[in-house]
Amino acid sequence: MLSSRRNSIRRGTVYIAVLGTALVISAMALSAIALQRIQNRMLAASGDIRQAQLNAEAAIELGLLDMKQNANWRSSHSSGRWFTSRTTGVGACSLDVVDPLDADLADDPSEPFIMTGIGLSGKAEQRVRLTVDQRTRPLSCLRSAIAAGDAIGVTGSVLRATNSGLVSANSTSASSSTVSGKVEAVSVSGSTYVGTTTQIDPSQRPQMPDWSTVFDYYLANGTEISIINVPQTTPNLGRNVGFEIGGSPPLHWTGAPPNVPTATITQSTAAVRSGTYSLRVSSRTEWWSGAAQYIDHFVKPNQQYNIEAWLYLPGSTPGAYYFTIYTKGTGSSSVNIDSGGTTFVPIGTWTRLSGTVTAQSWSGALEYAFVKIASSGSGTATFHIDDFDVREATSGRFIYRQALGPGVNPFFPYTTNAQGIYWINCAGNKLIIERSRIRGTLLLLNPGSGSCIGAGPIHWSPAVVGYPALMVRADTATDADLTIAATNRMLSETENGVNYNPPGASHEDLGQDVDTNDIYPSEIQGLVVVGDDLTAQNNTLIRGQVVVGDDLSMSGGSLEVVYRPDSLLTPPPGFRASPAYVPRPSSVQKTVVP
Repeated sequence: MLSSRRNSIRRGTVYIAVLGTALVISAMALSAIALQRIQNRMLAASGDIRQAQLNAEAAIELGLLDMKQNANWRSSHSSGRWFTSRTTGVGACSLDVVDPLDADLADDPSEPFIMTGIGLSGKAEQRVRLTVDQRTRPLSCLRSAIAAGDAIGVTGSVLRATNSGLVSANSTSASSSTVSGKVEAVSVSGSTYVGTTTQIDPSQRPQMPDWSTVFDYYLANGTEISIINVPQTTPNLGRNVGFEIGGSPPLHWTGAPPNVPTATITQSTAAVRSGTYSLRVSSRTEWWSGAAQYIDHFVKPNQQYNIEAWLYLPGSTPGAYYFTIYTKGTGSSSVNIDSGGTTFVPIGTWTRLSGTVTAQSWSGALEYAFVKIASSGSGTATFHIDDFDVREATSGRFIYRQALGPGVNPFFPYTTNAQGIYWINCAGNKLIIERSRIRGTLLLLNPGSGSCIGAGPIHWSPAVVGYPALMVRADTATDADLTIAATNRMLSETENGVNYNPPGASHEDLGQDVDTNDIYPSEIQGLVVVGDDLTAQNNTLIRGQVVVGDDLSMSGGSLEVVYRPDSLLTPPPGFRASPAYVPRPSSVQKTVVP
C-alpha cells in the first residue's frame, strides 16, 4: 500500500517537471518570435530611413540635372520649392532651392545657392542639404592664342604665338614664312614651323562660339555710335598749319630740307589770310626752293594725299606753284619725288592751291619724308603761305586721332558707356581706325570692303577684364571681314597733338591728365573676335587672343600674339560653356525635419 503511494508521487513529480519544461520552452519560443518581429520592424524602419535618404539625394541630383538642361533655370525657377512628392519608384522626393543671400536666384549667377532634398519612404523622412557654387566655364577656343574656324595661311610673313601660345585651325600652311608656337590642326603644310606641330582629328578641334549669338550681349548693352557722325576724312595731318607758333624757323617748318636748295622762312603779319600770322618764304636760292614740313610720323608708302594751301604774292611777278612729296629709304641712294597741284597765282590776292600727291614707296627703313611748296619753272619771288592742309586721299569713315573710353565718346551725341562697350553699324561703309587709343569694347557691324585698323600706331584694351577689345559681325556672315595693319611705331600724344588719356579714359599706368606728353606702345590688348576672315599686315602686336570664324591670312609683315589668358580666366558673355555646379566642400549635411 505504501509502495503504491510512493510510485504515484513519483509520477506526479515527473509530470510537473515535464510540464514546467514545456512552459519554459514555450516562453522561450514566444520570446524569440517577439524578438524576431521587433527585429523585422527595426530592419524595415532602417530600410525606409536609408531609402528616404537615397530619395533625398535623388532630389538634389534631379535638380542639378534640370540646371544642366535648362540654361535659364535661374529665371524660370523661383527661390523655394521646385517640386513636391515626385515618385522615385520606392518612395518620393521633394526639392527646395534657395538663394541664401537675397532669396533671388535670377539677379546674380555668381551667387551660391542651397539645395535641400527631402526623401520619403514608408513612414521615414530624411533631409539632405547641400551648398552649391556656380562656376563659369570658358569655351575651349580661349585656350588658344589664335583659333581659326578654317584655314591659317601665311605667305612671306612671320606669325608668332608666344607665352606658350597655341595656334589651332582646321588647316595651316606656311610659304616662305615662319610660324612660331604650338600648332594643332587637322592639316599642317609648308614651312618653316618653329615649335611643335600636331595633326589632330576634327573632333579634337576647340569649341568655337555660336556665331549667331556671340555678339548679342555687346549689342544689347553697348552704346551706338552712328556711322553718319564718324568723319569722312582724316583730320588735318599737318602741324602748325596756321603758322601761329613762331620760332626760327617757325615750329615744324624748314626752308632747308635735304637735297633741296635753301630758302628763308619766317613768321609774318604782312599778308595774312586767317589768324594772326602767315609764313613768309624769301631769299630762295633756286626756283624749286620753298617751305617744307616733315611728314615722317604719318606717311605711308604709295599713299595719296590731298594737299591744300593758300598763297599770296606781294611782288610784281605772278607764277605757278605746286606741291612735292619727297621720300627716301635707307636702302636706296636716290630720293623718290612726286608733284601735283600746280596752280597759277596772280599778284596781290590769296589763291588756293590744291592737289593730290603720292608718297612713293621707299627701300629699307624710312630715312625722311617731307612735303614742299615751291614755284614751277624760273623765278625766286618771295611768297606767303597760310592755312596749310594735308589729308589722306582715302574714301571711308575715320576714327583717327581719337580717345574713346567708358567716360569719353568723341562722336555726337557724345553718349558714354560705363563698361566702355560701343557699337557702330557701318552699313557697308569702309571704316578705318588709326592713331587712336580705345579703352573699351568696340563692335563693328556690317563693315564695308577695306575696313581696317590702319597702317599706324594703335593702343587698345578692354575696359572690363576678359571682355573683347574688338568684335566684327555682319548680317551676311561672310561679310564680317577686317584687316589689321597696325605698325609698331609708338603712339605719341605730342606727335599727334592729342591727349589720349583724358578724364573718362584713364590708363592703367599713366592714369588720366590734360597734357599731351605721354607715349603708348602700339598694341591691342585683350580678345579680338572676327566673325569671318581676318587679314594681318605690317607689324601688329596683340597681347591676348584672336578668335576668327573662318580664315586668317597674312602676306608680308608680322603678327605676334602674346597669349594672355584674361578671357580664359574670366570668360566674357558669348564665350561661356555650360556652367559647372560645384558642391562646396564640407557643406553636405543631414537636417532635422522642421
